[in-house]
Amino acid sequence: MASFGFDASYTGTSPQPIVADVAIGGERYALKGSPTANGTSFTLEFETLPLAAGGEKTSTITFRLCTSANCSTVYPGSTQTFQLTLDVQLEDWGMFQRNAAHTGYVAAHYDPADFADAWTWDLAAGETLELSSTRGKVFVTQRNYFGQSDVHALSAEDGSKLWTRSLGDQAYTSGPSFSDGKVFVTSMQSSSDTNPQWVLDSETGNVLQQMIFSAQWHDFAQPTVFGDSVFVAAGYYGNVVYDFDHTDGTKVWERNGSGGAIWDGQTVAADEDYVYYYSGGAMDVFNRLTGELVKSMADPDFDWRGYSWEAAPVLDGNGRVFGFTSPRAYEWDTKLSGYSVTSGAKIWNTEALYTTAPAYAHDRLFAARHGLQLIDAINPATGAVDFSLAFPGSDTARSNVVIADNLLFVSGTTKTYAFDLSQTGYPVVWETDTYGMHLAISPDNLLLISDSNRVRAVSLAP
Repeated sequence: MASFGFDASYTGTSPQPIVADVAIGGERYALKGSPTANGTSFTLEFETLPLAAGGEKTSTITFRLCTSANCSTVYPGSTQTFQLTLDVQLEDWGMFQRNAAHTGYVAAHYDPADFADAWTWDLAAGETLELSSTRGKVFVTQRNYFGQSDVHALSAEDGSKLWTRSLGDQAYTSGPSFSDGKVFVTSMQSSSDTNPQWVLDSETGNVLQQMIFSAQWHDFAQPTVFGDSVFVAAGYYGNVVYDFDHTDGTKVWERNGSGGAIWDGQTVAADEDYVYYYSGGAMDVFNRLTGELVKSMADPDFDWRGYSWEAAPVLDGNGRVFGFTSPRAYEWDTKLSGYSVTSGAKIWNTEALYTTAPAYAHDRLFAARHGLQLIDAINPATGAVDFSLAFPGSDTARSNVVIADNLLFVSGTTKTYAFDLSQTGYPVVWETDTYGMHLAISPDNLLLISDSNRVRAVSLAP
């Protein structure tokens, strides 16, 4: 939270009381206490509201002197109006589930009464994937299997197209990630050792770097970016993590996982020290700078059902990692597991099965329960379900779970919902008939709903 204020002074005297009155025209800050009188002056202090909505907004503060608290009589000439520009800088929705920890959490408080349709962008051919966004821009991949794929930058203000970069014919293409003024897309032209990891200029779409890696008919999640590194999970026979320096286009390291049972579909997680990769049968932990395998935390509950793991490890920032136990497509069901990096071991398995991509916030892992109309809040230390959010009717989750300070967003098979985490019973407080497989919250306070060949933006704050 930030604080600011001003002093107001006056001349002359009055037999009537002199009371300071303040009117605030913005929703992101409030008066801190009451105006403090000191002789012929008043001191006023303001502070931003906790977890204010993002973006730059200009509002007014009107100050005046009155003869009473209800301000029925205003002293002539005492009214002054100031314009205040307040810039709340939310972090970018940069990659899979927003960040390198893949938490899907945005530290902002929203009021459903403020929600309004912003814009819709339709795609003539192909399909959209996971999105990324920075202030003023939304990045979308247009994928055509074994055909031309493009990356588009859209205006966050109205959805108009800012630029398009053709990737040529690609067998598979990831959704775009964003970091440090660059857009990152992983693609595969053919089963080979020369598939491209793209680095594009986010202002122009121009190609800045193109690194190569091995893949054999692999699909990809969004690449994970941390510092100067972009990490890609691929390999000709899978089970390989690549670290590329996106500033100079060189390969920093390449390492095999210990499990060897996952070929495609996932992205890694990363923090200051480590890179986390589920290799099938184990959650591997690599030294982020050198690629050395530091720990391999065995998953004895691994059940091989195919080569894909369409997910990402999730980090809680307290030395724990969460992930699905077995190979899975995005909407397949399997158990979730928790691992302790400190002890170097798996610490729990859920009893229930889960689908889509979970989110981590408020010291809980929120995940969509398979076969039931529930989002479970899972205890990160034990794997037990602490409480659940119930879908209305018979709907079930179809999208990733996204969380703001007070609201949980998820798409079902017919609608997109907002559950209020601050109310008893966690009711649905907003819904829209648009639904999708991929949700994101932009730093411009847009809820982005992507499905098949359409992106819809809902404004979450005025």
